[in-house]
Formats: sequence, structure tokens, C-alpha cells
Amino acid sequence: MILTLANLVRNELGRKDFLGHLGGDDFILLLDDGEDLHRRLAAIQRRFIVEMHALVPADARADGGFHAKDRYDQWRFFPLVRLSIIALRVGAEARVESFGDLWSHFKPAAKRADNGRIVVTLNHRSQPAAELNDQYVAAS
Repeated sequence: MILTLANLVRNELGRKDFLGHLGGDDFILLLDDGEDLHRRLAAIQRRFIVEMHALVPADARADGGFHAKDRYDQWRFFPLVRLSIIALRVGAEARVESFGDLWSHFKPAAKRADNGRIVVTLNHRSQPAAELNDQYVAAS
């Protein structure tokens, strides 16, 4: 699944974009062009669903997941995976000490978002504001 995601995202890159692997199932994608950002991110998520469904048996797709033993040897239901995305828009004057801290701060919000993604804009004072579908909300 991780290789599928990496290949999918790599195919979406522009000439000046960058894809890095942070570890586990976490990647970083640096985009040179923020134009049509929500459209580009939504397209990646749609392609991920198609690719993921190709790897999952039909009965699991129909059930929305599958039953298996977890790391504690207990049977439980695992829902189908979903791709959550945090996009950071960093202004030219913004000062960021740790992208990792920003990412970990907003990861839960991306997982809770209906569309699975948030866009965080950092202004010159490095105070983040999260953008959900073109609407700005306070993100603390």
C-alpha cells in the first residue's frame, strides 16, 4: 500500500515538486505551484481510492473493511484505509522552526475532515490558520 501511494504521488509531481518519505505511511510533498491546490489534492485522493480498491478483495470493499487480528492478537474490524492530507502554504516571510511539529499538530484535523484534507496557511508571523475547502477557521 505504501509503495502504491508513493508511485501514485510521484506520478502527480511537477518538474519542481519534491516527494519525500517521512517514515511509516507518512510522506512529504513540496509543491512549487499552489494553483488549484484542492483540485490536485482531491485528484490524488481519488486515484488512491482506485489503487487501494485494486489491492483489496471484493468482499472487503463491499463491507468497507475486513476482520483480522490486531497487534494484540485480538480479532477486530479494520476499515478500508483513507488518504489524509495536510498541505502547508508557507509565505515568503514565514519563519518555520519545525515542519514536523506543524504536521503533527494538524494531522488529527486532516483525519477528522470530511474530505480528509486541510490546507494550513502560515503568514509572516508563523501563526497558522487552517483552511477547509476554501473556508478559513482558527486552528489552535
